Amino acid sequence: GRQLDLDRLVAIKIPREEQCDQEQIERLLREAKTCARLRHPNIVAVYDVDEVDELPFIAMELVEGQTLFELLRQEIPFKEGLAILLEVAKALEYAHGLGIVHRDLKPGNVLIGKEEQVRVADWGLARAHEDKSGLTKTGLIMGTPQYIAPEQVIEGQCDGCADLYALGTILFELCARRLPFDNEDPQMIVVEKIKENAPPLRTFFNGPQKLIKLVDNLLYQDPGQRPKGKQAIATLEEIASPNVSSGKKNSVKNSNKKRVRSFGAVALVTLLIVVVLLTNHYRLHNKKEKVLRNLASVTLQQPSLR
Repeated sequence: GRQLDLDRLVAIKIPREEQCDQEQIERLLREAKTCARLRHPNIVAVYDVDEVDELPFIAMELVEGQTLFELLRQEIPFKEGLAILLEVAKALEYAHGLGIVHRDLKPGNVLIGKEEQVRVADWGLARAHEDKSGLTKTGLIMGTPQYIAPEQVIEGQCDGCADLYALGTILFELCARRLPFDNEDPQMIVVEKIKENAPPLRTFFNGPQKLIKLVDNLLYQDPGQRPKGKQAIATLEEIASPNVSSGKKNSVKNSNKKRVRSFGAVALVTLLIVVVLLTNHYRLHNKKEKVLRNLASVTLQQPSLR
């Protein structure tokens, strides 16, 4: 479409005709409100929201080019893909800083323009941490099974760690040229994610060890064990741009006395961490078993991979 007052081309998003119920309309309006809060060079900009004949629409930035889904199918060079995902990680870190979680990050939602600009799009499932609107119906798991985080299925809710799991999945796909859970049955993909961690990336990819470690850690079942967004960005920057300094090494000037004194504190902290992890593991295990028993009655409402 064209925005007449500013004489510029825009992308127009409307609900699908076959899905144009009140829930879809509310989701579209929520996407508009969410994107209006997000002002970042790697996030698609929203210009306006309006309706015609009671049909709402969003006028947003037009990105002419390809999706990362298409580029992965064309076997995009490793370094180029890494540079794109670095920009995606920056967009996620910004959104998470505002308390907004995408919840459906996948290659089809990453747009690459003709001038190589990277934009994260389709924030229709995005939700603020404090959002309790409950637009997702009971018995529905919203998201794309290949990229959805285990806690989105187990807990029914998530924070930014779920987006980082999806980022790790796309990184795995870029490196290994396959998905970590590669099953034709979407329901079985979800079952496998609940039961076990993703296979080690090194099984399929012989590349930088720091990248392999990052991807493996991003794909931990337990969201509390995944790296933070800033850690992911730092690692990706170091690998994508070899000339970027990794920082000075800390000089070791501690006396033996200080080391002995600090050892007790470190041991105590380590013990507390182990206790917390074991407690969380037990709680998560019980929830996993419950979800697996009920999964047969749950509907996977998944968008297409594109």
